[in-house]
Parts: sequence; C-alpha cells; structure tokens
Amino acid sequence: MQTSQRFPDRRTPSRPERAGVALYSTVMATALLVSVLGLAGLTVVRIERQQAQGADQLLLARQKARSALELGLHAINNDPNWRTSYTSGVETTPLSLGTGSTGTISWILEDSDGSLGTPDTALRIKGVGRANGSVQVMSVLLSTSGAEGGEQIWLDPVYTDGAGVTLEAGLGIGLSFVPPLPPEATSWSITRIQFWGNGFRAGSFDARVMVREVTGLPGSLVDSVNVLNSELTKANDWNEILFPAAIGLSPASGACVVFVHASGGKCARVKHEDLPNMSPETRLTTTDGGVTWIQDQNDMWIKVWGTYTTGNSMELQQGTWLWEAAP
Repeated sequence: MQTSQRFPDRRTPSRPERAGVALYSTVMATALLVSVLGLAGLTVVRIERQQAQGADQLLLARQKARSALELGLHAINNDPNWRTSYTSGVETTPLSLGTGSTGTISWILEDSDGSLGTPDTALRIKGVGRANGSVQVMSVLLSTSGAEGGEQIWLDPVYTDGAGVTLEAGLGIGLSFVPPLPPEATSWSITRIQFWGNGFRAGSFDARVMVREVTGLPGSLVDSVNVLNSELTKANDWNEILFPAAIGLSPASGACVVFVHASGGKCARVKHEDLPNMSPETRLTTTDGGVTWIQDQNDMWIKVWGTYTTGNSMELQQGTWLWEAAP
C-alpha cells in the first residue's frame, strides 16, 4: 500500500494576515516618530530655558556692574587717602549685596600712567558684576570736581649776588619746598618755573618736578621736561620752563624742582646762594645723575608758580561709558 508523504505548509499568508503586519509596523513607526519629536521638543525647551536663564544672569551681572561703579565712586569720595588706599589696576575684594543675594560686586581704579599717586591724565573706574557664571564689566572716566584758584607764585627769591653751578655729566642741582597753601586746598600744581642762569656750550638737562618725601629729598617723578642749551639765554637772565603735567600734588607734602644733566658736555649754569635761610626752601645737589641727593640750607635762584584746587570729589564723565572684558 502506498503512503503519501506530507510536506510543510508553505502557503502564502492570507490578505488579513498581511494587513495586520503592516498595521503593526505603521503603529510602531508612528510611536517612534512621536517619541523622537517629543524628545526633540523637550531638548528645545531645555535649551530655551538655559538661554533664558543665561540672559537673566547677564542682565543681573550688568545691574551689579553698574551698582559696583556707584558704590566704588562713593567709597572713593569718602576716603581722603584713596590714592594710597587703592592700587591702579587691582580689583577690590568682591562683596555680596544684601543677605542671600546672588553674585558679587567689586571695582577697579585705573590711572593711565599706572600710578594713582601721580597726576591723573585719564582716571577710570571699572565696576565688576558677577552673577553665577556671568561676569560683566562697566567702566567710565572720572574727573575731579572743585574750584581751582588762579596762578600763584610759590617762590619768589630776590638776591643780589650768588654763585653758580655748571651742569655737566652726573651733576644736578635744585630745591625742595612746601608751598603756602590755604587750609581748604585739596591739591596743587606747578605750572612753570624760572631760574637765573644761562646756556653754556652744548647739550641738555632734564628739569624735573618730584614728590617731596618727609625727609625733604626727591621721591617719585611727577613731570620731566628736557631743556636744550640752545633754548637758554646766552647771558645770565631768568629762563622759563613750563610743566604741563605737574598737577594733582598732595597738600600734605611739598615738591622738589631739580635740574639733572642729560646729554652733551657743560650745558648750563644755574645760580644759587651760599647764604643760608633766606627763603623757605632747601637746596639739593647730586653728583650721580640724581640717584642720590644731598640737601643743605642754601638757597636757589628759582621762582615757582602754580595753582591749587579746593574740593577733591570725583565725578563720572558722561559719554565715556564702556563695556569691557572680564578681569
């Protein structure tokens, strides 16, 4: 008897079965697409939220920078020794504003010549505001407010005779004095000087205004002018030298006006008195180019003019606001 062999059923799926598979695939693809779109939407929301928070912190840091400027100006105007209390270009210790406040404020005082103890050509204050990771710096130029008196003569010696010193290599001569300022003066200046003498052969010398230390000797340099032999009279006479930057001197100390040989040979002769205590200044001499100075009670034939200022408060200069890079 012959038996029949059975083979696996390889029939093509029916139409309903094929439709079910397609529907399942469509549903899964749609669900995946919805999930991707949902995640993308959440990412966009997160990025927008971070951007909004960053913008808020930026604005907060800018507000703090402006507050730092105002607080710094207030601190300076209430500190008569601000020139020594601060260092040019050095940021103050950051401060928090109020209990539980976010971020800090600080300020930086900068002088264009790098020193607050010398006359200011461009004094700028920078307010630094910090809020979380955002740092903003706002700066503005400052100017001194107060009245300035007219030009005064600080020294006016009248002599009938005197010796002279010839300025040559290594040699220098000058004077140390304290001007007769009124009690209300907060700063003073030297605008010009005249010395009795003449040009001698060739070369030049440096005429310097320097801060007078408590010892009466020259300290830091305030202003310097190079004077050529050809600019001086040939015979003894009053020779004038202008000092455009000898300003902002402290009433607590005087000044030194000195002449130091700069170039060439014997360039000038400067008259002085060997009779002591005729005027309220001290003569200064140097033999090493101004590295060290010696003082005595003899007098110089030097006249000195200048001005003084009352009031020492600082004001913001409108139109000079800047946003700057973080320190």
